[in-house]
Amino acid sequence: IPRAANYKISGNISNEITRVSELIDSPTRTWKVKDVEATFSEIDADFSKKLMKWRIEPLPSRTQVVKINFDATYDRNQFRSTLRLVARNNRGEVLASKLIFSTEAPSLFAAEARACFQAGGIGLTMGVKKIEVEGDALTIIKKCQSTAIDKLEIEVYIRDIQQCKSDFQSIRF
Repeated sequence: IPRAANYKISGNISNEITRVSELIDSPTRTWKVKDVEATFSEIDADFSKKLMKWRIEPLPSRTQVVKINFDATYDRNQFRSTLRLVARNNRGEVLASKLIFSTEAPSLFAAEARACFQAGGIGLTMGVKKIEVEGDALTIIKKCQSTAIDKLEIEVYIRDIQQCKSDFQSIRF
């Protein structure tokens, strides 16, 4: 949630909400007003009012192709990586985005492979059946398109991506 770093979840939550999605009524795609008000403390009441003004977009249809772009950066001195993912609909509108910080990245190559795997995870989370995965790591993309087993350091990520393919009607790299 933009500019929400200083907001605290109220200590008296009875339903133990841990995700914003739990504050949304799925069938009607509207905010659960009582849960929003109970989740944020009185100090953050202005934030909960702002939150409920946000429009909840309908989920993409199961037949729609969602394009998911991924990228990774890597700090080889500290073995840290940052993965960036953005899912867009056919009009180019952002449907979801994700930023992942990791302190256990052995290489940029592994970070790119992990980002590609995470792209499939976003598609699964969104419930879409057709995705197009795009990234600037040509080697990773080629290995995802292939069915050959590889012995590189990224083998485990590529294998996970291969297994993830069966969860979609269509997945294009």
